[in-house]
Amino acid sequence: MGVAQAMEALTERAGLMKESLHKSQTITDNMVGILGSFDHRLSALETAMRPTQIRTHSIRRAHENIDKALKAAEVILDQFDISRKAEAKILRGPHEDLESYLEAIDQLRGTIKFFSNNKMFKSASGVISHAHGLLSKALSKLEDEFRQILQNYSKPMEPDRLFECLPSNLRPSSEGEGGGGKNHDPHHKSLENAIFTVPTVIPPRVLPLLHDLAQQMVQAGHQQQLFKSYRDTRAAVLEQSLRKLGVERLSKDDVQRMQWEVLEAKIGNWIHYMRISVKLLFAAEKKICDQILDGVESLRDQCFGEVTVNSVAVLLSFGEAIAKSKRSPEKLFVLLDMYEIMRELQPEIELLFGSKPCAEMKESALNLTKRLAQTAQETFSDFEEAVEKDATKTAVMDGTVHPLTSYVINYVKFLFDYQSTLRLLFQEFDSKDPDSELGAVTTRIMHALQNNLDGKSKQYKDAALTQLFLMNNVHYIVRSVRRSEAKDLLGDDWVQIHRRIVQQHANQYKRVSWAKILQCLTVQSSGSGPIENSNISRASVKDRFKTFNSQFEELHQRQCQWTVPDSELRESLRLAVAEVLLPAFRSFLKRFGPMIESGKNPQKYIRFSPEDLERMLNEFFEGKTWNHTCHKMSNLHELSIENSTDDHAGCFQEKEQLYKCLKCGIFFHKECLESATEINAHENLGEVRAVEDKPNDESIKVDERGASNVHFTNEHHGKVDDINTGYDACKFKQILEKYSKPIEPKHLFECLPSNLRPSSDGDGSDGMSHDPQSNGLEKDDFTVPTIIPPMVLPLLHDLAQQMVKAGHQQQLFETYRDTRRAVLAQSIEKLGVERHSKDDVQRMKQDVLDAKIRNWIIYMRISVKLLFAAEKEICNQILDGVEPLRDQSFAEITTISFDMLLSFGYAIVISRRSPENVFVILDMYEIMIELQPEFELIFGSQPCTEMKEDALNLTKLLAQTVKETIVDFENAVEMDPTETVVMDGSVHALTSYVERYVTYLFDYKSTLRQLLPDTKLKSALTGIMRALMNNLEGKSRQYEDAALAQLFLMNNVYYIVRHFRREEAKNLLGDDWVQTHGRIVKQHANQYQTVSWNKCITVQSSKSGLIKNKSITKTLVKEKFKTFNSQFEELHQRQCQWLVPDVEMRESLRLAIAEVLLPAYGSFLKHFRPMIESGKNSQTYIRFTTEDLERMLNDFFEGKNLE
Repeated sequence: MGVAQAMEALTERAGLMKESLHKSQTITDNMVGILGSFDHRLSALETAMRPTQIRTHSIRRAHENIDKALKAAEVILDQFDISRKAEAKILRGPHEDLESYLEAIDQLRGTIKFFSNNKMFKSASGVISHAHGLLSKALSKLEDEFRQILQNYSKPMEPDRLFECLPSNLRPSSEGEGGGGKNHDPHHKSLENAIFTVPTVIPPRVLPLLHDLAQQMVQAGHQQQLFKSYRDTRAAVLEQSLRKLGVERLSKDDVQRMQWEVLEAKIGNWIHYMRISVKLLFAAEKKICDQILDGVESLRDQCFGEVTVNSVAVLLSFGEAIAKSKRSPEKLFVLLDMYEIMRELQPEIELLFGSKPCAEMKESALNLTKRLAQTAQETFSDFEEAVEKDATKTAVMDGTVHPLTSYVINYVKFLFDYQSTLRLLFQEFDSKDPDSELGAVTTRIMHALQNNLDGKSKQYKDAALTQLFLMNNVHYIVRSVRRSEAKDLLGDDWVQIHRRIVQQHANQYKRVSWAKILQCLTVQSSGSGPIENSNISRASVKDRFKTFNSQFEELHQRQCQWTVPDSELRESLRLAVAEVLLPAFRSFLKRFGPMIESGKNPQKYIRFSPEDLERMLNEFFEGKTWNHTCHKMSNLHELSIENSTDDHAGCFQEKEQLYKCLKCGIFFHKECLESATEINAHENLGEVRAVEDKPNDESIKVDERGASNVHFTNEHHGKVDDINTGYDACKFKQILEKYSKPIEPKHLFECLPSNLRPSSDGDGSDGMSHDPQSNGLEKDDFTVPTIIPPMVLPLLHDLAQQMVKAGHQQQLFETYRDTRRAVLAQSIEKLGVERHSKDDVQRMKQDVLDAKIRNWIIYMRISVKLLFAAEKEICNQILDGVEPLRDQSFAEITTISFDMLLSFGYAIVISRRSPENVFVILDMYEIMIELQPEFELIFGSQPCTEMKEDALNLTKLLAQTVKETIVDFENAVEMDPTETVVMDGSVHALTSYVERYVTYLFDYKSTLRQLLPDTKLKSALTGIMRALMNNLEGKSRQYEDAALAQLFLMNNVYYIVRHFRREEAKNLLGDDWVQTHGRIVKQHANQYQTVSWNKCITVQSSKSGLIKNKSITKTLVKEKFKTFNSQFEELHQRQCQWLVPDVEMRESLRLAIAEVLLPAYGSFLKHFRPMIESGKNSQTYIRFTTEDLERMLNDFFEGKNLE
């Protein structure tokens, strides 16, 4: 039942499901019908809506197209607006606003690009064409603007601006010397740390504008126009800068035609120009070129190369011409200077001209460096050969150092100033050891010099003088080498060998000179031993003494005129002679003196004592003519000191004996012993000096017999010991004032070397005549005076120390300063020093001024070397240990006195210059240079700096005054207005004056070389000679007779050449100068002959055609004879009154006339004499024979009226 119910239920449900399915199908069918109807309706609707949809889409697309068209139109309108604005800016030009102008060009380019990309626009092609035209105009204006700005700001550099960019030590002096004239300084060869400031050639603010303009021109494809504008503008400005500096284009022929002194000056300038050009001008040019043309590398390098090529060529062409010119030893140093500057500039040349367009310039510079090195090396060999073959025949009469020796040594010394340069030079030629190469060159030069000196020594007839000459010269060489850097290269062995050679020559001199006279003092028996006095006759002894006297006097007279310039060698040689002569003479005198003294007139035979011989030997080798005056020898056992009013020598009387206190070692006078027990005995007794300070020279002679030792009582020293306690400021002042006394001039003069002391007539000046042979004064020759007794100094020092400990430094300082300053001022015043202003100097007469300058030189030497040195010495001792106070005290003590001394020097240099003053100013400069080491030593502390600087400034001002005065002399010579005519055509007074002036100037050659390098000295000398020549040319125009004018010029130029050919000026001027002016003399002689004799000779000459003319009439021949007679008589009458003062020149000129006149007259006479003699009165026409003419020619140029 349950199953049935279940089945029934299932069946019922199945029916329901079936019914539901049927309904669903019905509904579905209905829906399909409905949907089918919708599809039909929708298709109809779609068909109906399609036209509307099409219209809507068209409208939308139209809107989009309108928007696009509006935007395109807006862009086009914007471009037109930009183009319009750009056109307005371009039409206004770039002058008003260059940046806006450049912006407008960029905008134009944008417009062209826009329309070029949108060519479909109807007006695009027209716009593009218009824009291109406008851009072309804009770029043309831009090119003009670039050129205009570049030209406006490109100005040639003034030399002064360039000099300011140099390191201070390379700037020309304030005199305005245009040339660098490099003074070679071995201590400043390297300029690595020197600061060269590249000049601003175009203002920095302009460079960005020029760079932008250049970029625009490059973008426009106008590189060529840019290159041409830049090159033409900057190259011209650079060349103008060089011309303003002094650079000039010189060809090889120009250089070869120059006189050496002119050329040398130009070389000095060239060195300066090279440094300025490369380090300043070319560097500045490279800098602006890199900035303006930045980003255009190829054009930039090419522009720089083209801008500089001409300037570099001008500079290097001069160097090339020099390197190829004829070599001479004097050129070596300027060649080394040129080589040195090229090596110095090599890094800059590599840097500046490293690009490909500049490669040729860099190569040219490197080639010039190598060529200069080659020429310099070849000049070494030339110099060595020139030294060995030097043919100077002039003998040095006194046997002193030959000029060739000093010339070669100075040459070698100067060579060693270039050591680093020479090492580089030798390395150019692969020298592995440049030092050994330099040593070898030096050795060869020395060997050549010695060979030449050996030859020159053979000119002496006196063998002793030969040996002295060789000794002097080899010693000079050795001494110079030892004191120079040459010693390191030549080595100690070389020095020792040549010192032995000096000794050998000295020994040879002794043997040759003194062997004969020593034989007079040697007496031997016929046997093996010496004979007894009884075996030799008195007559024989007398004869020996007479022979000795005669020979010694002869040697003394002759050898006093010989010179050994080195004082040490001179003393050594005298000592060597004395060591041989004096013992022999003493022995002979001891043995045979009594024999002569026992007879009559012993003084006739025994004319000399050993002391006399010793004194007279001290007069040998001084190089002066000996005045035969018998000098009595003073007793060596007695004191010989002049009377003096000096407090320290007031009791000294001539030939008094000195006595020594054995306790304190002080020397006293005999008559003062009674007061020896007093506390101030040392001062009152006339103290000399302590034992340890006792000099070894002859200024003090003490009795050597032992009688002068006196024992003083203890009271002599008792009170002195009491001073050691209770020191205070009062005692310091009291003792200092007591022992501080002004020094008398005589006492100061005794402290000078003997050759600087005033003469015995009391003349205050030393009568200084400048001695060019002087070797200088050694420091030891001056004896610093004792201005406070040595025994007092420790007491003063102790007192000073106690005052310092008590805090009384200021009181100590004031006391010491005031006391010593007053005493020093009094000493200076006693000496004769006085303050002078410029007005004082200008009011003085010349002779008074000269005397005051000479005295000032003495005062300077005495003040610095004696007074200030002594003041420094006691100041150091008294204030030892109180350095700041010590230095300040010394400065304030000396400042017033030193200022007074310098005031005269300053007054001289600022007063009106005169050519005659140059020699005394040179003397002043010399003394300042001589005292320079003392200035450094004495015034070396900080408080004394101002005084030292004042001295150095005065030295520089004196040097400057000398240079300016030499220039003044040149101008004075050229402008000399003397109108007095030398009627006989002889040497003008101006010529002889200038010759003497220059000759005397060369006495100062070593000093002048300190002031001026040889190049400048040559230039100055050449300028003076040129000025003289110009003046003489002007004076020659005063003569109405052209022949006399030529004779006048011949005489004067010959006088100059003859004197300078003999003087040291020749070494400076050179052979070329002498030869050139020798040719000028010849030219004037030829001109004289042409003007004076051509007319006369033409009458008789065969060239006249008379001799060949067979149809010539007797009348014409007579007329010719009469004309000749008249002309010759007139010439004879007039020219016998003319003068050619030089005998050789006079004979040469006569001979030249005779060689032309006599043959012509003889030929004429031979042809026509028969014709005249066949007629009447032949002597009326034939008045002279050839012999008559020759005799009468010998009357010409004698400067006398013809009777």
